[in-house]
Amino acid sequence: MDADLQSPRPLAFRKGLVDALPIFFGYLAVGFAFGFKCSQNGHPFWSPALMSMTHISGTGQFAVADQLEKGGTYFAVVLAVLALNLRYVLMALAVAQRLPASVGFLRRLAVAMGDTDEIVGVAVKQTKPLTFSYYMGLTACSWTGWVGGTLLGAWDVTRDLMSVPLQKSLGLALYAMFLAIIVPETRRSRPVLFCVVLAAALSVGMRLGLSGLSAGWVTLIAGVGSAVVAALLFPKR
Repeated sequence: MDADLQSPRPLAFRKGLVDALPIFFGYLAVGFAFGFKCSQNGHPFWSPALMSMTHISGTGQFAVADQLEKGGTYFAVVLAVLALNLRYVLMALAVAQRLPASVGFLRRLAVAMGDTDEIVGVAVKQTKPLTFSYYMGLTACSWTGWVGGTLLGAWDVTRDLMSVPLQKSLGLALYAMFLAIIVPETRRSRPVLFCVVLAAALSVGMRLGLSGLSAGWVTLIAGVGSAVVAALLFPKR
């Protein structure tokens, strides 16, 4: 299966599409919840759709919707999204190290568009070097689910066919999908299991002890801290 990453571009792209199918369905559900929330807040149909087309970030987009609902300024919106999305810097570094030198600057900008928890989680599990075509397959499939879900959620006809509890519960699909990506890897690798457990413990500890710290900083500190400790305890020879 991994050898397909090095196959001709159409085959590598197709493998990316197939590997991203779980992300597609998860994003479809969460995108629906986002579109529904924006519609309930009075945003026009095109507004959440345009945001999803240009910014694939569940936590960031929900933060924007929350800030606008509370009457926050655009400056507050920018700061909230920046704090929540700081973790993407770490994930971008992980992906950049796996890409061959032949992937130029403009292509790396396209790769950055798909710099999300779930897409990176699938990409870094590959044992072979990543290719631009494969990563674009992952991004295209995931983006389609995210945008499609947003359009359905913001569409009055679809929303009226579903009960409110069901609409709100769709937001949980993203967390279930991410667990489905991480758990199998923790079963195969002791260092990964240690890193995940430590990151969770640090995150819970900071949430309880440092309630004033934003979610973005909590994620960044927990991620970097657990990765450093795991690297020291389980060095890769």
